[in-house]
Amino acid sequence: MHIVASTFGSGHFVWLHNPQRKKGISPKLRWPWEGPYVVVEWLNDVVYRIQRGPQKKPKVVHRDRLWKYSGVECPDWFQEPVQDKTEDVSS
Repeated sequence: MHIVASTFGSGHFVWLHNPQRKKGISPKLRWPWEGPYVVVEWLNDVVYRIQRGPQKKPKVVHRDRLWKYSGVECPDWFQEPVQDKTEDVSS
């Protein structure tokens, strides 16, 4: 039986796991998740391109390092593309 991991689509918010140690901070007290990042592109089944802000360089990361962001508010820098919801009604 093959278990399929959940996938993230373009525009979804995610946390990035970064267990890097920093000098002077105990690893037990450090929060290893960074973000939220936005998924820019889905490259294949397990590789994604994510970006933290409009001026930041995108990162290519493996699916195992991502976790779904469940916050209510989106970051200030992210603005969803405006979708035209008007319908052309001609009589």
